[in-house]
Formats: sequence, C-alpha cells, structure tokens
Amino acid sequence: MIPTSTLTRVSMWTRRAAIARGASLVAVGTTVMNAAVYLFTLLAARRLGPEAYSAVAALMGVVLVVNVLALGVQATTARRVAQRDGPAVEPTMLATARRAAFVLGLICLALSPVASTVLRLDSWLTAATVAVTAAALTVTGAQLGILQGRRDWRAFAILSVAMGAGRLVVGGAAIALWPTTLGAMTGVALGAIVPIVVGHRLTRARSTTSPGSALPADPSGRAPIGLLREVAHDSHTLLAFFALTQVDVFAARVTLPADEAGNYASGLILSKAVLFLPTFVTVMAFPALARRAGHRHLHLLGLAVIFVIGLVAVGATLLAPDLALVFVGGEAYSAVAEDLWLFAVLGTVTAMIQLLVQTALARTHRRAVWWIWGAFILVVAGLPLVGTGHELLLFVLAVDAVLLALLVWVTWSDAVDADTLDAPLRGDDKQAEVPS
Repeated sequence: MIPTSTLTRVSMWTRRAAIARGASLVAVGTTVMNAAVYLFTLLAARRLGPEAYSAVAALMGVVLVVNVLALGVQATTARRVAQRDGPAVEPTMLATARRAAFVLGLICLALSPVASTVLRLDSWLTAATVAVTAAALTVTGAQLGILQGRRDWRAFAILSVAMGAGRLVVGGAAIALWPTTLGAMTGVALGAIVPIVVGHRLTRARSTTSPGSALPADPSGRAPIGLLREVAHDSHTLLAFFALTQVDVFAARVTLPADEAGNYASGLILSKAVLFLPTFVTVMAFPALARRAGHRHLHLLGLAVIFVIGLVAVGATLLAPDLALVFVGGEAYSAVAEDLWLFAVLGTVTAMIQLLVQTALARTHRRAVWWIWGAFILVVAGLPLVGTGHELLLFVLAVDAVLLALLVWVTWSDAVDADTLDAPLRGDDKQAEVPS
C-alpha cells in the first residue's frame, strides 16, 4: 500500500506541473498576441509617420476605453464560471455579450462625429471604425471569460493568438495597401472579427455538468438583473483603470504639438509592451482569486513577479537605448530616446495596478474603483501645469505610483477582513469554494 505522504507529494507535484503547464500556455499565447499587436503598432508608426500615427494612437486609446465593456463581460463570465461551473452560465453570458455589443456599437457610431472633431480627424468614418472594433471585442470578451473560468488554458492561448493574428495580418495588410489613418483603423476593425469565429468553436458547451451549481437560465432569454449589475460594476472599475491609463495620450494629442504628441505616443509603445508582458500572471491568478483558493495575499506574489519582469525591462532599456528606440519606431522618434526607461517604469507600475484591479474584481471589492477615479481626476486637474511631454510623463508616473501604494493597502486590508469591509455585489453569489 502506498503511504499517504507519498500520495500527497505526488498530488502536489502533479498540481504544480499542471499550474506550470497552464502558465506556460497562457504566457506563450498572450506573448504572441501582444507581440502581434506591437508589430502592428510598430508598422503603423513607421508607415504613417508621427503626425498620422498620433491620430491612430488616440483612436486606439478610444478602443481601449470602450473595450472596458468587453473586459467587464470577461471578468464577470470568468468569475461566474469559476465559482459555479454550470452549463447555463455560459450561454447566458454569450447572449448578454451579443446584446451589449450591439448597443455599444450603436453608441460608438452615434458619437463618431464628436470623436472626429475632438481628435481633429480628417473624416468621421475613421472614428466610426471604432464601433465595429468595440462590438467585436465585446463578444470575444465573453468567449475569453468562459475559457478563463474553465481554466482551459490551451484554448485560452489559442484564442489570444487569434486576436493578435487578426490585428497583425488583417490590420497590417490594410496599412500596406492603404497607408492612412482610416486604412489602419479599418484593418483593426476587420481583424477584430477573426477571433469571434475561432472563439465560437473553442467555447462549445462541455458535456460535463455540475448538478445544482448552474445559474438558472431565464426562459425569456433576458439577462438576470444581478448579472447586469455585476457586468456594470466590473466594466465601471475597468473604465476607471483604462481612462487613467489613456488620459495622457489624449492630453498629448490635444495639448502638445503634433510631432511632440507623436513622440510621446511612441514612448507609450514601450509602456504598453511592459504592461502586457506579465499578462499571464493576472490571467492565471484570477480564477483562484475568484474562488478564494490559496493564500489570501496571493496577489502580492503576483506583484513580485510583475516587479521582476518590469525591472528586467527597465534594465534592458537602460543598457540598450538604441535598440529600445528601434522598438518604438526608429530614428524618427529620437526625441523621446532619453525618456524611454521612464516609459518602461510607467509600464511596470501600470501592470502592477492592473493586477490589483483584477484582484478587486475577482473578490468583488468595491472601494478600489473610487481611488482609481481619484487618480484620474488628479491627472486631469494637473494638466494645465504640464508644458512638455517629459513633464507629462513624470506627472503621470508620480500619480500612478501613489495609486499603486493605495491599492496595495486597500487589497491587503480587504483580504484581511473581507467580511466586514466589502460585501459582495450580490448576496446570493456566496458559493462554496470549488476545488481545483
């Protein structure tokens, strides 16, 4: 008979191997996706030049902001699937995502003339492409949430790669054939449709079910009020985060000369790369945080991993500044070369904030969103005091560093005393922990 201690060790090793294998799949998938997005961005920066690229960067900032609905849907879906693992959750979330995508697309389309005027675009059609992109990404968000909640890391990685491939292949071809702001954004919109097709095949319902754990389906096909409330809260929190991370590129576009705004936007390419490098940490941690499995301060380990990755990126930028300049667009953007290491620091701080935001979403803590909005208001209020791109970068970095410290405190105190500090958005969502 095999001793119990041996079985325990074998089980532990097997579990660690599964975690490592999952982390590898997610890391590869998200890295390929982010590399493809980066290559598209680099292609756009080189092909269009600083002035036209600053318009593309501003519009991509709009995409990131309106994409909070997709990310909110993904967070809600992943949390519900991880907690309940029931077959009715998935079709309900997919149906909700499709309806939300339709409404969001109409809103973006109606506001495209306003966006065109504010961002000084040549045509409102350029801004209208955001409507298609936002709607497509919302549907993909539900698909990613299902796979993340299932912890089906292989399928999650495949869908992530499909998102990056759609952006690079379709968007890159559009820029090559039609090197204008409208051409680039049209390619982005068409490329966003690709992962929907891939995700449809990956998210087909599983045959296994968990009796009694499923969210009851509504015969009318309407999403339950509690579900809509969760999506709204998650999207609101992510809206605050992405508004904060995009306010500087909008400020640069509106207040700085076109060439300086383009240089600042190119520096943000490095920030976004550093932000996306540790995406696998957040993706892997979210289901465990949602189920409240593992140590209550699991997110602090994630912060340590992100810090190390960011430290390596900052060091590489300082040791190879010429290579870093090539990374953000080449000699045309040489004016930003001396600040590239600071952009890498900004990306690291932003990545750490993102993990804490996801921790708050996974554990349905509501206080974090107000600190994020406070930081956003502080940045906006301080913009009149900023006169150059360098000053803007230092100011945003200082505000984000303070926010990071505040969120560490908030998530720590919430983890220590979650029952008294933050009640869940839905009282009926308190479920028994699902074993891994």
